[in-house]
Amino acid sequence: MKPESGPVFSKRLGKSHILWFQDSNSYIIISNTVQQLLDCFFLANDKSDFVQRATEVVKIDESLADVYYDELNAFLDDISLKNNDVHTHTEPNIIPKPKIERHYCFGKCSFSINYSSERLMELIHPNLSHAHSNNLHEPKAVFDIFESDGLLHMFKNQHYIGSYETHKFHFLQGKFAMELLTTLYGNTESDWLATFHATTVSNGKEAIMLIGDSGNGKSTFSALLMASGLDLLADDLTPMLAEDGHLYRFPSAISIKEGAFDSIGEHFEGFAALETHQSQSKHIKVKYLPPTISFESTKRDFGCRKLVLVKYDKDTSGCEINPCEPEKALQILIPDSWISPKKEHSQTFLNWLGNLEFYELHYSDNEIAVKKMMRLFDDNR
Repeated sequence: MKPESGPVFSKRLGKSHILWFQDSNSYIIISNTVQQLLDCFFLANDKSDFVQRATEVVKIDESLADVYYDELNAFLDDISLKNNDVHTHTEPNIIPKPKIERHYCFGKCSFSINYSSERLMELIHPNLSHAHSNNLHEPKAVFDIFESDGLLHMFKNQHYIGSYETHKFHFLQGKFAMELLTTLYGNTESDWLATFHATTVSNGKEAIMLIGDSGNGKSTFSALLMASGLDLLADDLTPMLAEDGHLYRFPSAISIKEGAFDSIGEHFEGFAALETHQSQSKHIKVKYLPPTISFESTKRDFGCRKLVLVKYDKDTSGCEINPCEPEKALQILIPDSWISPKKEHSQTFLNWLGNLEFYELHYSDNEIAVKKMMRLFDDNR
């Protein structure tokens, strides 16, 4: 029944299942019981057939099966809607003369950004300020970012990229990050499988991805790992290439919140001299700590087989790192990440998830947490 509304791919992960719905490019995590109910739904000829199957397979009473039928029907109607998250704003007629010009260089890749105001520059520049350069080679790209008619606009090499509502500036930031990726690696957006809202560190042989809710200490912890000798591959945005399923270097700085200034300053000479900024999204003071390894000086991509859900809690004692259910981690990873809508990319993504090891790090002691993370790398030797 209604097979056209069903998931295209599904994958068993631990005690849960993850389903991919193509029309909406949505990933849904469900329990084994809900998966059984869905199986009954798609096998059934009508509602009464579903109720009979559900009572026999899932061992629930008929009244509850009747309710589940209506809920599944409504869920499938909703999840199968086409993804309409597209920008329909009209392209500006002209690109205004910039008020601020900044030039950046990562190795042999140079690019420029023209900003129409200091406020717009604060959305992009702080994360890239460590790459600011006055000696610009022939730029691979020139970006124009400006505001008009209550919208934020972006062009790349005179080509219109998109327009975004001012209060949704994070869409501009995300799209700029993707355009910067294609500039750095000389490819197109369709070559990337995903950009995860995650931090990734490497020991030079493999990568481990760190995720966590805002305020749980992920960025601070990644800075401490970098101080301990690990390579910061990417902070906050980790790209994955579809061709090889590897995580790639994205050379933005780490955003360090004011509460961690002292602890991070102990490990990085010159941290106190870094400029302090006001975060526009969280209204707190932050500093941007650049990676210790330059973009050109080392390997740019690594395979990843471990993901760690990070949570700092000052009231907990010591540090524990234990395996966790995939569902718990994926409920954080997936909603805030961009994942390619291509069918073949979705299957690759689900296969990658199937080979991941999931862990949860709950800590209050920075030193012990760093040591345990190091051992997580050592387990592969």
